[in-house]
Amino acid sequence: MGTHRHPSPQPLDEEGWLVPLRRPLVLITLIGAVVAIVGVIPVVQAQQDHARRNGFGSAVTTFASAWHRGRLKDVPYLHIGGDTVARQEHAIVAELLVPQDAPSRVQVVRADLDPGDDAHGTAVLAVTWPLAGHSWSYHTVVSLARDLGRWKVRWSPAVVNPMLGPGDVLACERALPPRAAVLDVTGSPTEPAGQQPGRPDGRTETIAVPRGGSGSVTRGGTTQEMTSASAGSASAGSVRSAGSGWASSVPVESVRGMIGPAGANQASGSGGRVAPGEPIGMSGLEARYDARLAGLAGVVVQVRHPGGTPSYSSALVQFPSVPGHPVRTTLDARVQSAATAALAASARPAAVVVLRVRTGEVLAAASSGPPGGRSAGGAISAGYPAGAGFLLISGYARARTGLPPVPPSPVPSDSCASTASPVAGHRGGRSPVPACAEVSPTDAAGVSDAGLRASSTALGYGADDVLGLAAFPGRIDPVPAPATHAATPATRAATPTTRAATPATGADEPAGSRGVWAGPLAAATTAASLAGGHPVTPRLVVDPAPQASRTRTPLDRSAVAAVRAMMRAMVTSGPASALAHVPGGPVLAVTGAHGGIPGTGRGVPSWTVGYQGDLAFAVVVPDGGPNGDAATAVTAELLRRLAGGGTSTGSSDRKTSGSRNRG
Repeated sequence: MGTHRHPSPQPLDEEGWLVPLRRPLVLITLIGAVVAIVGVIPVVQAQQDHARRNGFGSAVTTFASAWHRGRLKDVPYLHIGGDTVARQEHAIVAELLVPQDAPSRVQVVRADLDPGDDAHGTAVLAVTWPLAGHSWSYHTVVSLARDLGRWKVRWSPAVVNPMLGPGDVLACERALPPRAAVLDVTGSPTEPAGQQPGRPDGRTETIAVPRGGSGSVTRGGTTQEMTSASAGSASAGSVRSAGSGWASSVPVESVRGMIGPAGANQASGSGGRVAPGEPIGMSGLEARYDARLAGLAGVVVQVRHPGGTPSYSSALVQFPSVPGHPVRTTLDARVQSAATAALAASARPAAVVVLRVRTGEVLAAASSGPPGGRSAGGAISAGYPAGAGFLLISGYARARTGLPPVPPSPVPSDSCASTASPVAGHRGGRSPVPACAEVSPTDAAGVSDAGLRASSTALGYGADDVLGLAAFPGRIDPVPAPATHAATPATRAATPTTRAATPATGADEPAGSRGVWAGPLAAATTAASLAGGHPVTPRLVVDPAPQASRTRTPLDRSAVAAVRAMMRAMVTSGPASALAHVPGGPVLAVTGAHGGIPGTGRGVPSWTVGYQGDLAFAVVVPDGGPNGDAATAVTAELLRRLAGGGTSTGSSDRKTSGSRNRG
């Protein structure tokens, strides 16, 4: 019986022996494949983790940016809408008075996913709030969760500040420091901005309130109520002293400006430095230097519970108040008082500027206009059709070319006599000038445009660079292009020029005339330059010191002498004869009117510009009428009051330099 061999799947060689299987190679291959798969898994997991972390970090950065921009409503939140979050945040920080309820800085300090949980994370933010000019900084925490594949913020009041609970808000108390003063040339506080005729104690006080608003102020132990009758922007109001029975409007405003309670828009524009109802500069130097004068309010921030009581006896943050710094000026109290009184005596709104010739110091600047009525628009910032305010420049430009300062054929006003009066011309010539003649300020025949502009610059146009307050420096418009078609005289007279950004509202020029604009400051500077025989740069603010002045071209002595002679002749035997006998010494001046709406007598500025001794002046009455009489009357009152107070026009400086050299 032979041997039985069981069948085997394993192959045999030629001799019948089993062939060994290659199992080690297979095992190695399998093991390598497993290792490769296992090695890929951590890489994929790392990439997914990196993506999750990046998504979380991006969500945190987006929230921080939205909060800083005041756009919390644009961020996704868990279980609450963005608009609701924005309203809650507004209620929490409303008393901080920050623009758009937004911090000035929100910076991500750290952002981490929760350990073992890739769907939740926490971030630390550095937050800074502006508080009445101070800065409040702290760290807060915000949590985020991934919901439906999107990171969302878990909102609560504690996100705004970690000390806040449900319903809590930030309570803010403010303490105002004393407001610093605008000082005059002696270092004494200037008088309040307005004059109130008839006050029993003779003092003046000015309060400005928003139209339609009211308030009160206590000064010197007397509480005053402030009211304003009509709606609109902030304006001068009326003041009633409690218990006195006295009431008066405020017709005159000095360059110092006015102070009044801030409205909502003004408070918002201050960036939280000023709260609604707190005093703020409304105009003039008080407005320009409001932050310097007011200082910084002291601030205390606490947490207020829903019941209305603070939750902690200690404050979250506290900043002491910072007193304001005074602004020192060149204003002279006596000259300012005379200017204010002269304006108060005028039945029409007007503006006046007085400079010291030797130094260019602005001694007085004021304008008048009853609340709700036509205002002079300011002695420093407003501009008007130039009229006699430019006659000195055109006269100087003509005299430099050898021509008489005044054109030989001026147009007499309908309301004035046409009898010619002699006026000394350049180099011995004489030009007939009718009393009250209306001389066009642009009538500089024989003078090139470049020559006219050069003369205006030499005499002070554009000299607002060291004033310390924005001023209208004067302007000469380009020469109008020739008309493309003929127009009848009647059509030209009836069609006023349409001009964008006219410096003075309601004072349009007749069609076809060249636009020349002047402000009282620029006109007075021109007179001061002619009085001193050298370019004068006006100065108003001494501390803080403005930038250095620019150099100017020396004046033509022969042309200056010719213009001075013209000015003196206009006083002694011309349209400014009302100034011939005022006390205080010889007056050199020009006067007249030009511009406005033809045939109406409205919007026609009346000008008087000149000097007496060491004082140069410019007076404009915006609705002065067809000649310079209205401005001359204010000027005469100004000079009489200055002389009555023993002013510097009678000083030795005037006697030595004024009588000999300028008369």
